[in-house]
Amino acid sequence: MTQVESQAKERPLQLQLGNQATAIGLLDGGVRYFAAYPGTPSTEILEEADRKAEEYNAIVHWSTNEAVALEEAIGAAFSGKFAAFAAKHVGLNVAADPFLSISYMGVPGALVACIADDPGMHSSQNEQDTRWYARLAHLPIIEPIDPQTAYDLAKKAVEISHKFETPIIFRLTTRISHGLSPVSRSEKIEPPELEFKRDPRRFVTIPAYARENKKRHHKMWEKLSEWVETSNLWAEYLKGSKIGVIATSVAGAYSWEAIEEMGVEVDLLIPYITYPWPKKKILEFLKSHEVILVAEELDDILERELKLLAYEHDVRTKIHGKDLLPWDGEFDSNTIKHGLAKILGIDGPNTDTVVRDDLVIPRPPTFCAGCPHRATYFALDRVFKKQDVIYSSDIGCYSLGVLPPYQAADALVAMGASIGMGVGFAFSNPNRPVVALIGDSTFWHTGLPGLANALWHDANLLLIVMDNGVTAMTGMQENPSAIDVPPMDRLSIEKTAEAMGAKVWVLDPFEERDLRRTIKTAMNEPGVKVIVARRPCIILEGQHLKLKNETFPPSVDVDHDACVLCGICYEDMACPAISFDVDEQKVKVDQTLCTGCLYCAIICPKDAFFVVDTKQ
Repeated sequence: MTQVESQAKERPLQLQLGNQATAIGLLDGGVRYFAAYPGTPSTEILEEADRKAEEYNAIVHWSTNEAVALEEAIGAAFSGKFAAFAAKHVGLNVAADPFLSISYMGVPGALVACIADDPGMHSSQNEQDTRWYARLAHLPIIEPIDPQTAYDLAKKAVEISHKFETPIIFRLTTRISHGLSPVSRSEKIEPPELEFKRDPRRFVTIPAYARENKKRHHKMWEKLSEWVETSNLWAEYLKGSKIGVIATSVAGAYSWEAIEEMGVEVDLLIPYITYPWPKKKILEFLKSHEVILVAEELDDILERELKLLAYEHDVRTKIHGKDLLPWDGEFDSNTIKHGLAKILGIDGPNTDTVVRDDLVIPRPPTFCAGCPHRATYFALDRVFKKQDVIYSSDIGCYSLGVLPPYQAADALVAMGASIGMGVGFAFSNPNRPVVALIGDSTFWHTGLPGLANALWHDANLLLIVMDNGVTAMTGMQENPSAIDVPPMDRLSIEKTAEAMGAKVWVLDPFEERDLRRTIKTAMNEPGVKVIVARRPCIILEGQHLKLKNETFPPSVDVDHDACVLCGICYEDMACPAISFDVDEQKVKVDQTLCTGCLYCAIICPKDAFFVVDTKQ
């Protein structure tokens, strides 16, 4: 579907995710320095770059947060390297400060910021539109529509960045990032050998220099805008119709599918570079059609710009957009079909689906069997069952603590915000216990400033760091204190907290009685207290066992004579491997889910669980 031309000989097709195609496109385009913080749906970009690092002699780093990752990439790009930074849309918020400054300075090498938006909020707290950042920073933005264009355009983004010495945004969305399709590659490009050249007037952003840099940036923008007009960075499908669609990102693919499946005479224009966009081409398309539908996820950014362009050139074409298409959530081809049907005055597709409720098995999200976070929440629930505690939670696997049976999250806003909010809760509610919850990766990400603030103000706050030794939620990436980091390079959460002035306890959450006792002790201490609840993620543990050709310990079963159906295991602790059979009035263990962690045996008041003898 791509119209991006390649003069090099194409290689055989390979089945790739959009994120993988992006990473390989960047590598083939000459990028040799990658930095990122994991966040769905962007994570696989750096993972793929890491897999290919040796082949391309590339430096690939997971960073402590997105701002640090971008700053790494900036340092490399200032040094003449072709660099890439990857993050999800909310991660760009973390990196916004350096991001908005770098636009004025530009880069001697190349810098591609790969930002993955999440329409529909599949794994995010909002669905903000990164295209606003392009306008705010005054930086170019490229939007692929599928894995093939992700590869082609990633290479092109590197070229544009270096040609115009400007950072460039490469905007993906969940369906492009995680879409799988065959991708044809072209010959890789070796980056030029450049070195860092001191230029304080450009790279030191004091006001006097920044004002000059802004003027330089405007001159660059004028040249870039002229180049875009003849860049051919668009796809066009013409049927000679007076009705047209202008679509961007994955909405372009959906629009093409909708037009073909409906069998209607509608023209389609898909610009790949949407800021600055090719005004002459857009204006030509606008003038040659009586009605235009603008299809874009999420906001009406291009619709507004198209209407302004029409006004400036006195074009009377009727322009539709958010009056016919949704403001929020994901599009699909049916979304476009409904919009086109209204314009064409025909019936839209019948998308009503009848689902039999008796065939739908509810599957609420839950902690894995053997997850250490389950034990931490279980202990908290037992300690604070009759107290009006306030839980300030954070982003990670442990966010699931908001759900029954624990319901241990009263506020969750952003990465690292639990501690800062906890301070506000503590001072605003002096007679109520306040517990802030944070994971090991999030502690390093943005938890440290919050902890410093809590200690500075001497807040009466209990912080529990739920340390499972890995950045688990996004797919087992390392962080500064992760288990897979060599001991000589590994940082210590407890030593860091102690050095900052907090009183710290470290224990295994499976030591259930000790954990409860420690929580009670800590709550009776004044000021900031930190409990590091440390036990490896059960998935990571399984991966380590697999590498050693070993398996999980034997699973457990229930002694029904001893069991009194108290419900602690299947209701209070809510392990997904344990259930209550209503018909048989018995507690049962799903041997396929049980990891043999024995936590059920630890908390059972009647010792009703026993290890299955696998030798029989």
